[in-house]
Amino acid sequence: MHFSWKEFLRFLWQSVLFWTFAYLFFEMMQLNGPEVYGSQNRVAAKLTWWDRLKISVLAGGTMGSLYAIIEYGFQLYLVQRFPLWKLTLSKILVYFVVLVIFFSGFLSLMDDYINMPIEIKIGWWRQSEVFWVGILFFMVASFVFELIRIINNKFGPGVFYKLMMGSYRTPKETKRIFLFIDLKSSTEIAERLGHYKYSRFIQDCFLDLNAVYQKFDADIYQYVGDEAVLTWAYDSGLKDNNCVALFFAFREQIETRTNYYQKKYGTIPVFKAGLHGGTLIAAEVGGTKRDLAYHGDVINTTARIQASCNGLGVSFLISDEMLAHLALGPEFKIESLGSQSLRGKQKNMDLSALSLQ
Repeated sequence: MHFSWKEFLRFLWQSVLFWTFAYLFFEMMQLNGPEVYGSQNRVAAKLTWWDRLKISVLAGGTMGSLYAIIEYGFQLYLVQRFPLWKLTLSKILVYFVVLVIFFSGFLSLMDDYINMPIEIKIGWWRQSEVFWVGILFFMVASFVFELIRIINNKFGPGVFYKLMMGSYRTPKETKRIFLFIDLKSSTEIAERLGHYKYSRFIQDCFLDLNAVYQKFDADIYQYVGDEAVLTWAYDSGLKDNNCVALFFAFREQIETRTNYYQKKYGTIPVFKAGLHGGTLIAAEVGGTKRDLAYHGDVINTTARIQASCNGLGVSFLISDEMLAHLALGPEFKIESLGSQSLRGKQKNMDLSALSLQ
């Protein structure tokens, strides 16, 4: 995973916004519940709404920034290097130290601001109910934030809210772009590596995909074996040629880890891709395990385009219909392949092969 200012700043503002609202909610609860600033002083009970709002913004902005830096740092440098138990233990230790420093500074500021004297000295937090309530609040709020992030990554930005509101219980027409990415020579690699090592191999490949896809505003629709399906709202996919640039960024990401793949698996993954877009239907499916599914010719056609890569001897196929909506620069080489038959389709389709110059 490479550092991206765009990705980091997006995570930063989301984190600051969430923690600001979280602390505001916490302060609101204080109006109708027991004060948790400690039995040492009850001055906090006299805080006005304006005071509580300023405290929430200050605490939320500070905690949100620290949280974003720590989480992004772990994701950038440690997720792929540490086993889960080491990663979890490291996070606990880092957050504990950060929270001691955060509460020490914040409560000292509170003392200056609202004359609420809490003695801050070495080891003050051991007997402080303020600190341990703060730790509990942080754990609950962190769990909620991570749950929101997981759901958002699963369904794509804004989709979960629409599912909750029942927006897709009645099928709706939508316009989207789909990119099917599939591993070349997967059967041969699987036979040589064995099922366990092959599974780890696929995990590593899709971790590399995860390292780049968000930079191009893509959503991962699903993983099917050694295949990944990505999708964009039509305008998002066309913007800056995101739907095309992602594949080459993914390939470049794998190339930066050539030595790793060669040493661990004795092979370097090579992927092929098919790209197409258009109008299809989005609908909520399932009961116990609800999901958003896309139905229509667009997604089936994209799968057939990708499946034609081997036969045509290319790595990236795009429908000319899709190509006409893109403004590709000179860094891309476009090779028209003319009308091609697609497996299971009655009508031929005009296709082109894309590569970098």
